Order: sequence, then structure tokens, then C-alpha cells
Amino acid sequence: MEDHRFDADVPPLPAPGGTAVPAFLTGLPWERPPVRPVVTGLERFATSRVAWPDGERDRWLGTGTGTGPVDGEERMRVLVARHGLDVLPDALRMAADRPVPRAAVVLPYRDVAVAALMCDLLMRRQESAALARTWLDWHGVAAVPCLVPAALGRPVRPRRAAETALRHLADRHGLETVASAAPEVADELRAVLAAHPVRTGLAKRPEIGDWADPVLLPPVLLRGRERTLPAEAVPRLVELLALRHPHDVPAMRDACDERSLAEFGWTLFDRWLSHGAPARDEWAFAQLARTGDDETVRRLVQLVRAWPGERGHAKARRGLDVLAALGSRTALAALYRTARDAKHAWLRTEAAFTFAKAAERRGLDVERLADRIVPDGGLDPAGRMKGEARRTATVERDRLERAMVAERRWSPAEFRDYAVRHPIVGHLARCLVWTAENGGERAFFRIAEDGTFADVDDGVFVLPGDGDGDGDGVRVGVAHPATMGATLEAWSELFADYEILQPFPQLGRPFYALTGQERDAGGLDRLAGAELPPDVVDRLAWRGWAPGEDPRTLWREIAPARRLVIAFAGPGPGPGGRETLREVRIDAAPADHRPGGVVPRFADLSPVALSEALAKLVPPAPAPAPEKET
Repeated sequence: MEDHRFDADVPPLPAPGGTAVPAFLTGLPWERPPVRPVVTGLERFATSRVAWPDGERDRWLGTGTGTGPVDGEERMRVLVARHGLDVLPDALRMAADRPVPRAAVVLPYRDVAVAALMCDLLMRRQESAALARTWLDWHGVAAVPCLVPAALGRPVRPRRAAETALRHLADRHGLETVASAAPEVADELRAVLAAHPVRTGLAKRPEIGDWADPVLLPPVLLRGRERTLPAEAVPRLVELLALRHPHDVPAMRDACDERSLAEFGWTLFDRWLSHGAPARDEWAFAQLARTGDDETVRRLVQLVRAWPGERGHAKARRGLDVLAALGSRTALAALYRTARDAKHAWLRTEAAFTFAKAAERRGLDVERLADRIVPDGGLDPAGRMKGEARRTATVERDRLERAMVAERRWSPAEFRDYAVRHPIVGHLARCLVWTAENGGERAFFRIAEDGTFADVDDGVFVLPGDGDGDGDGVRVGVAHPATMGATLEAWSELFADYEILQPFPQLGRPFYALTGQERDAGGLDRLAGAELPPDVVDRLAWRGWAPGEDPRTLWREIAPARRLVIAFAGPGPGPGGRETLREVRIDAAPADHRPGGVVPRFADLSPVALSEALAKLVPPAPAPAPEKET
């Protein structure tokens, strides 16, 4: 948050024709008074402590013997776990000798000297800074008293490093929470953290390279598109965008025409690229997250997808970060799609990681964020899907099928927002059978054309939570045929009567339905002797199957502490690489093998997870198509 207490001290700049320069370009950070309070003697408020996240101390105790001379990081971990503050001096000496990776031995300590070490590491690059952030996240706002002596002290370098650490905590926990963690200097901390880093001395006024000559940049239209930003204000806009720490971005976007500002930002970026992308001016890349619009996203994604093939991995990774920072629905949707279908596997992995971090920052999991960013454009006036809408429908079709297989569930409110009201997802959702679950009760329904819900007899289905809160305890999902029992045939007949074409195999999906005897057993005799073709065998490893303890066995986790195990007949593969199943059974994970423990049964497993796992080994017979009455 920016401190505006001194805004009145800086008069607005006049512009030609008597029009004032927009307020966001007046009183820039380097034109405001500095904010550098100094308070001494704060070390007395910082008491040394040892803190452990749940289970972490036990993990450290298991890393070595804890005997003999202190000459190894693993042994020091054990000593720290056993003796705590008594070995802090030894741990600090080891950490200072070679901070990376040895500074990890002081992670449990909340101490002024440890804080100084971590702040120093935070100002370095990559692995060092990551270790310091781990320490900050380990201790959270409890670390604040150990940081304020340097943050409010006189020496410049320790002050800047400690302020950087406090800003990291403020981003995580909020400015007020951080300030309140040191009540003796709460006002001073608020002033520092609320001010722009240029005012505190943490950052400098940017220096702009000749490649960004304002004369060569396009004019910026102001809101309403009737006036342009005065020419003498353009250099100030460039300086504003060059700041590493954003300043008044919402005010800038409010004052400027969106498309014009985005074109200005893209031109800056394009000129930076054409001049060799100098590292000291990388702000030209970062500013796209402040000026960009949907067209910026479209252009940037094309470059990001191409760069890995041109040895531009660093630029591609930076581009993903810009998309995440831009944070619009279009930008996040492009990031998600890149994670799903980019040509380069490396880029898919990086995009997936970046998208997951974006979801985490919003307090969501990946799929719930993906629900919220589904594009809703691309329909013609009659509601028919055009090119972009068809691409979106393909992505969402696959997501819905994965949701069925993974037994993903939505609250009634989430379900209505994602599957009922969305113009594209709604087309798909109306062609599926859904399940509503509450405790041990399960009911099935479909979405009618008018958005209401109907049961298998075409009667009105009332979803708990409709108009009555969120339906506590009720969860909605795509029904899997393995759970539909006797209703499957009736639903299949209804969809056939209405000639509803499903977006993926649901009602007609082949599946395994176990008999009562099989559910109570731990082995599946009916699959003994089944043959697996070579292509199925070759795919087992990347489908999560691992070698078992016994020769010629494979296993994969199918539920917590439960594994599906397959054993092959004979000493080796048969002709052409074909394998014959000797046994299929459910087993407890090794850690769950206990004398007198419960014998695993197939009844313990989700019928959906079991059916999908078995179907990838030996496809079940297709479900018979319902015959329409004549």
C-alpha cells in the first residue's frame, strides 16, 4: 500500500492547453520526502527461540547419528534437533562458512544473528534467496522482532536487506499484521512498509536507456480517447513503468485508455527486444503486467510458445511470470492452456507450476481456479460455437471427463457458476448426468435446456442449496456409470429418446462392476489369464505402476495405504512382448502391514478408481446400448 501523506506537497504539472497531467504522474516516489525512521536498542525485544513445523524435528532427528565431531551438515541437523539453542553458535559458524547449502542448519532458529544471515542471503540470487525465503516462511511474523533492529537501524546494507525481508512477510501476511508483531515500533514499521521502496532507500530512481526514447513511442490516449498524455509527461510514464516495485498502477489504468496504454507498453517491450533485450532494462518485460490487455496476452503467448525452440528458455519463463502477474481471466486461461498443450514438455511443466502458484496465491486449487477463468466468448448470436468457443469446449470437455474419473466434487454454488450458467460449459453440462451427494445419500439428475434440473422420470429435481445457502454437506459431480447401479439403464434410455449426444463416453462407458463375492475378496479371479498387449505393458510405467517386491509384479497406489497389485505369469513376456496376468489383488502399503490388521478388500476402494484402473489393463466389455422402443 502506498503512503499518500505527502501528495499535497507536490503540485500537479501543467500541460499544453491548461490541462493538468494526470494525478498518477505527479508526486512520483523520488519527488516525495524520504521515509527512513531510525530506532536503536531494539535487540532487547528479540528473544532467541527454536521453532519446528509439525513433524519437522522428527525428520531432522532421523538424518544422522548425532555422534562424533561436528563436521557434517546432516550430523549438525541432528544436534540442532536434540540440543536446540545450546548448539546455535556451532550451527551459525557452519552456516557462515558456506551459506549454501549449510545455512539450512539454522532454519529452526529465530534469532537476531540468524535473521542477519538470512537477510544477507535474501539479497543474493536463486538458491541463496530461496533458502532465506524458506526461513521467513518457516517463522512467519514471529520473525519480525528479529528483523526490526536492522530494518530500523542506521547501517544501509543491513537495513535494506531487513526491509526486503519484512516486505516479503507483509506480502504473505499483510502490512498491519507485520507491524503489530513489533508493537514497540509499529508506527515506524507501518511508515516504512507503506512507503514506496524508492522513498525508503531500498530502490533508486530508474535510469532509462536510449532505446526507450519517448519521441519514438506511440501517444497514450487518456480515458474517453479525446485527449492524449502531454508529450512532456511521457518520460515520467516511462520512469514509472521502469520501477521494479509498482506505483499507483490502478490510478494509471483508470486514467488511460486501456488499448492505447497496452500498445504503448508493447512498443516499449518490442523496442527492448529489438535492441538485444539488455538485462539491466528487463523492466521493459515486467511492465507488460501493468500495461497489458487481452491483445498483449495473445501476442506474448505466441512468443512464449516459440522461445523454447530458439533457446529462449529464460525469456519463456519470464513470460509465464508476466502472464501470472497480469492476472486477468484471459492471461490465466492462456497460462492454463499452455500447461496443457504447449509443444515443448519443459514449457508445459513450467506453465503448470506457474499456474499452480497463481492458484495458491488465491487460496484455490488448480482446478477451481481453472473453473473461474473459462473464456465465455466465441458464440454467435444464435448461441452456436465459433472457432475460439470450439477450442474452449474441447478443453472443458476433457476437464469434465477428468473430473468424472477423479470423482471431483463441487459445492452447489460452484456447480451453478461453472456448469449451469457458463455459456460454453453449459452446452456440455446439459449432455451429462450429474450426481448430488450428501453423506451416504446419492441422487442423479440432468440439466434441462432452461437451466432447471430434472430426474430420470423428467420430474423436477431440487438441488439442495438452490436459493437456500450453499447446501451444507451437498456435493455435485459428474456421475460415473460404475456408481449408477440400476438407474444406468433408465438414464441411457432417456438420453437415447431425447437424442442427446454426450461430449465423451459417460453412460456408454465400459466399466467393471464387481459381484458381492468379489467386493468381499482381495483378489479378482476373473482377470487371471487375461493377456496384455505390448503397447499396454509399455504404458504401465508412465501410468504410475512401479515394480513390486516380488519378481514379475507391478503395483500402483489406488487409495490411501492401499495398492492394486498385478502379477504376470511365467518367467518373462510371451511372444511379441505380450504378458499374461496371473493375479490381480488389492494389498496394503508396506507401512500399513501390521499383525492383526484389517485384510484389504475391493469393497474398501472407490468403484470408480478401481474400474478406471482395471479398464486400462483389460478393457471391459462395452455397456450395451439401450434399444429405443418402436
